[in-house]
Amino acid sequence: MDNDLKTPIIPSNNTSSEDKAMYSKKALVGDASYSKAEKAILSIVLNDEDKYTLDAVRNKINEFKEGI
Repeated sequence: MDNDLKTPIIPSNNTSSEDKAMYSKKALVGDASYSKAEKAILSIVLNDEDKYTLDAVRNKINEFKEGI
């Protein structure tokens, strides 16, 4: 099912010229700004070893919801 998601995974060693904050799966799942359902989705679609921008996380949540 992970292959069905369209948003590319952003590796933690991203050297993009943009200085967007990157967050670990653990930090995102523990963030109070996400609902319990969104946290459950994040625990499924995010990889433990990667880091993500908030835009990428929102896209992954939306893509997961669209696939249901």
